Amino acid sequence: MDLKGRKMKAFPATGFVFCVCLTLLSGCGSGNVDVVDLNKVLDAVALVLAESDKKDAGQAIAVNASAAAEVDSQEMVLQALDPTKQDPNKEKEFLTKLATTMNDLKVMQARVGVSMSAGGEITGFLDPNGNNVQDIGETKEFTVTVDVANSRLVASDNNGHHRPYGFQPGGFMTGYLLASMLGRQNSFYGGAAPSVSNAQMSPQNYHKSAVSSAKAARASSARMTTGSKGFSFGK
Repeated sequence: MDLKGRKMKAFPATGFVFCVCLTLLSGCGSGNVDVVDLNKVLDAVALVLAESDKKDAGQAIAVNASAAAEVDSQEMVLQALDPTKQDPNKEKEFLTKLATTMNDLKVMQARVGVSMSAGGEITGFLDPNGNNVQDIGETKEFTVTVDVANSRLVASDNNGHHRPYGFQPGGFMTGYLLASMLGRQNSFYGGAAPSVSNAQMSPQNYHKSAVSSAKAARASSARMTTGSKGFSFGK
């Protein structure tokens, strides 16, 4: 009876060890890491701006026209738009379309939302409830910043990757968005905004290596968590 009892007590412990090992192996081997693709982020921005510019072609934009970006021949002259003269409805419409397009393009496996920060950045965040509002616990995953010195937008992630998108002249929405971002930036930072002008741009195919790095980091974290701990059970 004693032997049977000891065997019955040992079984749950053995089963527990098996389940834990199986869980760890499946977690490390699944390869499911969610790394934002900055190329797709900029593709989404370009698509929405192109669609909006086409829609607004030949129409007066619903803001103070003198504050919008001016287009002189082939050169875009960017003027900062005072935050008090911005059009919240137009920005909300743009951000709603941008979030939809980003999720259609799968910039991340998880659903994302976008907002305009007080400092003039487009901020991308995890948005599981799909309300396009950064609620408590919804982490920032990427930003899009205007870089006037180099006439471009720069998309950045949390791991130091940066990808550029050059300004394209000739669109009302493009002009408005850039002027609005620059106006917020100037107002918020008082002319001393953090610059991405000298940031090193990641290569076009950076995302593959970024995913590999994320997988390696997760595997390393799992080893650190479990490697120094053993399982011991009483006899």
